[in-house]
Amino acid sequence: MTRRLLAAVLAAAMMLAASPAAAEPDGTRAIWEAALAEMRAGRPRAAIPLLEGLVTAAPEAQPVRLELALAHFRAGDDTKARYHFTRALAGPLSEGEREAARRHLAALENRSAWSGGFGLAFVPQSNAGRRTGTETVRIGGLDFVLNETAEPGTGLALSARVAWRPRLSRDLEGRFALRFAGTFYEDRRLNDQTLRGEAGLLHHLDDRLALGGGLTAAQRWLGKPRYSRDLGAFARLVLRPDDVTRLWLRTEALRRTSARTAALEGRIWRLTSAGERVLTPRLAVHASAFFTLTRALAPHESGRAAGATIGVTRIFDRGWRLGLDASLARDLREGPVPLFGRIRRDTDLRLVARVLNRRLQYRGIAPVVELGHERRRSTLPIHTFTNNYLSLGFERSF
Repeated sequence: MTRRLLAAVLAAAMMLAASPAAAEPDGTRAIWEAALAEMRAGRPRAAIPLLEGLVTAAPEAQPVRLELALAHFRAGDDTKARYHFTRALAGPLSEGEREAARRHLAALENRSAWSGGFGLAFVPQSNAGRRTGTETVRIGGLDFVLNETAEPGTGLALSARVAWRPRLSRDLEGRFALRFAGTFYEDRRLNDQTLRGEAGLLHHLDDRLALGGGLTAAQRWLGKPRYSRDLGAFARLVLRPDDVTRLWLRTEALRRTSARTAALEGRIWRLTSAGERVLTPRLAVHASAFFTLTRALAPHESGRAAGATIGVTRIFDRGWRLGLDASLARDLREGPVPLFGRIRRDTDLRLVARVLNRRLQYRGIAPVVELGHERRRSTLPIHTFTNNYLSLGFERSF
């Protein structure tokens, strides 16, 4: 704390009258130090009322106003942050403080409620259709030769996302998102596309906890015709225990319909959790898990599924970033598949390595290389497969 800043804070004491404890310089210094402690702890929302009291008592205390502007900036209230940064610049500030205010004002101009991104990649695969390597299957005691088995192929993967998060108040924001992910092949029967949309609200209870919910919808196409449609509601919890850890919990209740396969129709309940922790400036770990309960019209499409993913991201010199992920999932159906007379039990394993270099980007577009291995083991041989792939593409976020 500079002498000039301390003098400004103490000057505010002469004008504070809202609290007897704050009517003395020592009381004002305690308020100021408490506000700084909240800011250092990553709790700008807790610091705001303390700083607002000081600024209200002494509007000419520009360094204090600058700290209040920073608190609003970190809390996500851009309107108030811009107001206080602008007024701080109108008064006496050191060159360092003035430059900091200008940088934050520039950041506010670039920071938008809109965000999004897109990606494009060519994906050579050892088993493009994720078909079984088994050549014959037994049905009703007889062996049948399969017409199509595992074959290599190259797909074109497209992804796009856009989100709008309008700030409705300091603690409440809207959430609207649209996502598309699809892979296209020369054999159109292998095409797989999904379009998802969400609309909801997120309420920030404090600097560490937020609750929200809304409506969600998804449309999936396999081959050319529509495969399934999901409609439902979701609730979510966002928790930040400290400055380097973030946790998410989400629950969904969905109604699935299918114009193509009536057996798929029914209700789905899904619980998803995820977390990320930054260990060092270069190293971060993340993990996620899910549990799904399905009640479909057909028993062989009903059941429960669960899985988990764990990963690590490492940043190296010269802009290189490496990500490693490992996923394991189980799908347990309730009834036997009519054609085979057996209950389906699947185990999926997925290993992915992802490399990119931000220094190689052009206008925000960065090349990405991904190497993956995926494998399924099933009680029904027709659903067992192994696939290795190499994805060569680029992505852009905004």
